[in-house]
This record gives sequence, C-alpha cells and structure tokens, in this order.
Amino acid sequence: TSRWHDDYNYFKNSVKDLEVMYTNVLNTAFDGVAHVADGIALLEIFYALAKRDAIQRCVEKKTVDVYLLFIHQVESARHEFDENRRNPPLRANEPQFAGSALWAKSLASMVTDSWHLIQDAKYLKQSRETEEAASAYNVLMQVLNEFETARYHAWIEALQALDSSNLHARLENPLMRRASAEDAVATSLITKGKNSYLECNFDQSLLALFTEVHYWEKFQGEFAIPYVAHDICNQREKLRVMREHVMRVVRAYNNILSDLAPDERRLFNDHIRRLDKRINQGLTKLTWASKNIVEFYVKDCCAHCAETHSIVKRFKDGKDGIARNCRFVSSVLLLKIDKNVLYDEGVFEQKQANHRRYIKQRF
Repeated sequence: TSRWHDDYNYFKNSVKDLEVMYTNVLNTAFDGVAHVADGIALLEIFYALAKRDAIQRCVEKKTVDVYLLFIHQVESARHEFDENRRNPPLRANEPQFAGSALWAKSLASMVTDSWHLIQDAKYLKQSRETEEAASAYNVLMQVLNEFETARYHAWIEALQALDSSNLHARLENPLMRRASAEDAVATSLITKGKNSYLECNFDQSLLALFTEVHYWEKFQGEFAIPYVAHDICNQREKLRVMREHVMRVVRAYNNILSDLAPDERRLFNDHIRRLDKRINQGLTKLTWASKNIVEFYVKDCCAHCAETHSIVKRFKDGKDGIARNCRFVSSVLLLKIDKNVLYDEGVFEQKQANHRRYIKQRF
C-alpha cells in the first residue's frame, strides 16, 4: 500500500515533466515562424495533440501569436501600399493603369492567401485578436479594391481621350519613318538628310492600348474591356507579326549605315540611293492597314538590303586587309644589324642580301 503512493507521485511528476518538455518543444517550433502559413501548419499538429490544460493554454497563446502575425502582415501590406500608391513600382514593360491595379491585386493576393488559411483552420479558438484580424483584413481589401476600380476608371477616361471612335485610323500611319534629330542624339545616331536611320512607325498609343488590354484581361472578367478596345485588339497578334517583319527591314537597313563611317557613305551613295527607292514605299505609301506587306514588300526589301550589305562587307573586309598589311609593312625592318658583332669583309653584305630575300618572300 505504501508503494502505491510513491508510484503515483512518481507518475504525476513524470507527467508534469512531459508537459514541460512538450511545451518547450512547442515554443521552440514557433521560434523561427515568420509566415502565417508556417504557423497554421504547426498549430494543426499541436492542436491534435493538446490534451492537457497547460498544453492547451500554450497552444492558445501561439494561436494568438499567429493572429498577431497576420495583423502584422496586413499592416506591412498597407504600409507598402500607402508608400507607393502614387508611384507604383512597375517594371519597364508594365502599363500605367492595369500594371498599378495588378500591383495592388498582388498585395491583396498575398494577404488573402493567409486569411483563407486562417479561415480554413476551423479548430482555432476565437479571441479578441480574431476580430482585430478580420477588421484589419476587411479594411485593407476595401482600400485595395477601391484603388483597382479607380485605376480602371482612369484608364477608361484615357481611352476616351484617344478618340476611341477613330482608333482604326491610327493604322493608316506609314510603316517606317526616318529617325528625328532628337532620336538620333538619344541613340548616338548622328546622321542627317536622306540617308538617316529608320524607325518602326507603329502608333505608340495603340501599343500602350494593347498592353493595357492584355493586363486587364488578367483580372479574368472582373473589369470589362470596352468594345472599341476589344475590337481593335482582335488584330493584336496580326499587327505584332507585321511589326516584327517590318523591324527586319529596319534592322537590315540600319546595319548597313552602322557599318559605314560618315565619310565612307559617299562611296556607296548609288547603292544606298537604289535601296532607298525600294524602301521608300514603306515611308510614304504603305500603311499598317495595307495587305500583303510581309509577302512582297518586306521580302523584297530584305533581299536588297542583304545584297547591299554584302557589298559593304566586302569593302570593309578589303579595307581591314589593307590596314593589316600596312601595319605589317610599317613594322618590317629592311636592315638587320646584330649588336656587338664585328663582320669580316663580305659577310655583312651577304647577311643583308639574305635578309632582304627573306623579307621579299614575306611581302
């Protein structure tokens, strides 16, 4: 009978030791938790094993910490939004309106993913922090949704300012144009007159419109695309292919001019003039609404550019060869004298004769 009390006390002490060890394991597991998803995963494990009152209290405390972690995430997202809402951190290829709306949506998406994890964890006990987390989440979502809607309405206003009834008329621009003086300075293409560099002349506002529509489509129907924009964007892929083909002509022509120094171009005036006659239709008559551009005009211009460029390359290769030989000739010594050597009669003359024969063979 006396041993029973001793064994029972030993059992109670052992259980308390296990509680302490379990609590230490729980606290240690949460030490490195910095994301709500990690905290929820750990809580799911420990909630299933929390049977003792002390362990349950510890798990409930960690539940509060996860809610506080979520509230901190919401506050960080709100701070980032407030800091950058006037100038969102867009990449170079992202449009002004849809890009900023997607940026706000990305902030909302990160917070929403964490909130859904919390909502799906039905075993979490409700507390004051639960209400605070829900309130902070709802406020943030309202602010971000209002921002997205405002950017959408701003884009609609900008689209109307483009004279939306006449968007198709913007396809009547010529295919190419000569680089302006400002463009030449900006790109170090210092050429004037007829033989200046070419540029693709596709309307920049249409390019911006295509990009805006592409990014608004990522909202999966949340924001409607106006009919006039949707109508012209049906030609987006066809026009993209045309731009790529026109750029083949632009690059081929500009490569010819780039390979020639300004004083060398006078030697090729006739060739460039004939090439300009072939290309001139794309600067004056042919537009983005014209048909058979790729099949006839682009193919013909690329062929003549390749022919002219081959002539330029032969000239440059010959010029490089002449310069290389001139450097070789300037480096060759026609007289060979060894230092600190006394020559017998006739030896010096014979040695110089042999050296001259060797140099002649090299020439």
